[in-house]
Amino acid sequence: MTNSHSEPIRGLYNDPISNRPPHRSYIQTALVVSIFTISALCINATQFILILLLPFNKRWRGIGTDYTKASFATLAGMSYI
Repeated sequence: MTNSHSEPIRGLYNDPISNRPPHRSYIQTALVVSIFTISALCINATQFILILLLPFNKRWRGIGTDYTKASFATLAGMSYI
């Protein structure tokens, strides 16, 4: 595959390991993991609170559960960014 100047396009996989950009640091990784875990626990706690506070009102409990499921889906989707 070539670009408009007839030079071969080089991918990152063609570079030697010493020339590749650095990966995330351990501090960034720990921060992302901790924020994700805390967020997931908050969403789960919200679901438990909805179950305990609204045991007989299935309509509102269903709305709250759907909202928290959407929140978790958003959280899971953002973790790949």
